Amino acid sequence: MQHQLREGRLITARSKAEQLIGDVPEFGFLLDLVRWHERIGGTIESSGGPDLDGVLVDPATTEEGHVLFLLVAVWNDQAAFTVQRYRSALASLGKPDCRLVLVIGDGAPRRIRDDLREQPAASSGDVPLTVILARSVDEARTLNDAWKPPFDGFTVMLGPKRRITGVALRPGDLAEALRK
Repeated sequence: MQHQLREGRLITARSKAEQLIGDVPEFGFLLDLVRWHERIGGTIESSGGPDLDGVLVDPATTEEGHVLFLLVAVWNDQAAFTVQRYRSALASLGKPDCRLVLVIGDGAPRRIRDDLREQPAASSGDVPLTVILARSVDEARTLNDAWKPPFDGFTVMLGPKRRITGVALRPGDLAEALRK
């Protein structure tokens, strides 16, 4: 099904997802993934939220041409590793016209700051970074309802016109995605 989604065969992917869900209801997230692929070319309803200091920010209004949202449920070692992979991939492209935005449902601001600061500069480069962090259960619920990520570590890329140009991008997909 992933292959069908990457090829843009959305009707076939939706049909396959519905069939799988009929057999195994726990695969419901697959339909959410299909829905995100169906939104490519559209807009997102809200891209803002509180940063690590609790100040409301809206990364979609920044000057960078592209904005890559990385959605993480809980900040932990795995999340830090995932962020490092995306920062490294973007940094390897030179100075990409892209801001990386971490949307985190739960985490301690101090630990997040420390973990991000400890990531090697050579692999994170000059990639602009914004962190949106839920400060309460209600904020976490609001962020989750706004994004409805099908899985942890899900990505959404907005292009220069702030339309969705890619979803479920892996670090190796970023060079091609930035050409859109």
